[in-house]
Amino acid sequence: LKKKITDSVDEFLNTHQFGNLSNCFEVAKTWINAPQSLLTIGIILMYHKNGFKEADDIFRKILEDGHEFGGEAYYYRACMRMRNFDGVRKEIQSLKLTQELAFKENIDEAIEYFYKARTLFLRRLQRKHNEAAIVTQMMEKLPVNSSKSSGYASQLKSATTYIQLILTNIDYLLGAPCHPTMFADNEISEAYSKEIHDSLCRQGLVSPVVLTGRSADNWQLETFRRKYKLHRKQIETLIDEISKDPTSLAFNDYIVLDRSSLLDKCPLSTKSDFWFELKVQQTLYNADVYLMIIDQSVLSKELLEKFKQLKPYSLTDPKQVKTLLRYSDETKMDQMYKLRDVEALLEKNETLKSEIYQHVDKGKLKLDKLANILIIPERMSYFSDFDGVTIDDIKEYFHVDDDGVKWIMSILQQNEILKLQTVQMTRLTSDQNTWQRLVRSHLEKDAKPPAESDRIELKLLYQNAGRLQQIKDHRKLVNVTEEVIAAYCEVPSKPDKEETIKRFYTY
Repeated sequence: LKKKITDSVDEFLNTHQFGNLSNCFEVAKTWINAPQSLLTIGIILMYHKNGFKEADDIFRKILEDGHEFGGEAYYYRACMRMRNFDGVRKEIQSLKLTQELAFKENIDEAIEYFYKARTLFLRRLQRKHNEAAIVTQMMEKLPVNSSKSSGYASQLKSATTYIQLILTNIDYLLGAPCHPTMFADNEISEAYSKEIHDSLCRQGLVSPVVLTGRSADNWQLETFRRKYKLHRKQIETLIDEISKDPTSLAFNDYIVLDRSSLLDKCPLSTKSDFWFELKVQQTLYNADVYLMIIDQSVLSKELLEKFKQLKPYSLTDPKQVKTLLRYSDETKMDQMYKLRDVEALLEKNETLKSEIYQHVDKGKLKLDKLANILIIPERMSYFSDFDGVTIDDIKEYFHVDDDGVKWIMSILQQNEILKLQTVQMTRLTSDQNTWQRLVRSHLEKDAKPPAESDRIELKLLYQNAGRLQQIKDHRKLVNVTEEVIAAYCEVPSKPDKEETIKRFYTY
């Protein structure tokens, strides 16, 4: 065993040379891949007069291998691009440079990298807090050596202090991030803080979410992907459409990314769509709109007296709780009244009605929907916007290969989550040259109609080119069936319409 250990050490030293005191870093950087060591080499290179290229390559290598130390890599890449970086450091010449390049300022890239660094550091800080919570729970349940627990606490404090120091530095350079409750304290309520924040946004003092036009890393899209259930290609197409839309809002020469543009450009799932689909499929009963009182102190005395005449909503039957569906994310059930009862009570009092809806606009009162749900499989069908999920969609979303997709599909079918149904569908070509030659050419002014002797399919293509273009431009319509062709296109009923549609669809 001893010989095996010494042999393995000798083998490692032979293949991983350290050089000597004068060139150890130069030799070591050719094989070192530990991010902590690479950060050290990158920082040393930053202090060389023309070390920009080699330092940047080192930090880029750290990012390519993962993002555990991506915060530091982006932070130093940003510092290298700051104005007058040459004048804020002491130059050294401890390493021999093979690719010399002077440091030049690039403020746009510096800002981009500082934002990325900030996000990654915040994620690490959140992870540290989550880990601390788990460790604390374990300490409460198990007898733990006090010296070990204090050592862990000291480590955690040191790590969080280090991260918070860098975050403070980044915020000093870029400006503090703003949120609706940032002004709330003992004297300012959260609702009033939101009004202040909204006012600053309207005046342009707080920026909205904007598109910088730079390519995004996969980790940046991960939150977006999980929230909206879109894969990378869909997100990139969506961003491209918003960027090119002349009606999109702008802020400081950047395109604003707001929810309305997202809903307009992409068929995202929404609560309202889901609720509507369930209603259409007759799965909801006892559905009603409710008025929820968030802050009773804002109501006038007259309105409070009126509410005393109404019975608040309450759940008395435990069985109803199991089937209850709520439109909002609220969890509290107190101080809720049926809206139709409130309106009936205030039928002739327009002043009190106006007071209620003013408070709704300000968030002091909220409107919510409650309903019980009863799913009968025989009644259920596909949602109106559902057009199937392809294997390519699953590959893009989960970043897996063909074998991975087959495994996912197999597991879902085994657990009866998916039921295999074979429906013949066709997807219109994404090849713009083919589409231009076969379809769009028939829409041009000088397009010549087919000859009388030409095949019926070619005549139908000429007659329905505009409708086919509408199908292709339809954002929510992905796949095409014979039924879609029959519904959209004009096909003669004689001699055999079904056969003609089939021939046209196949063509």
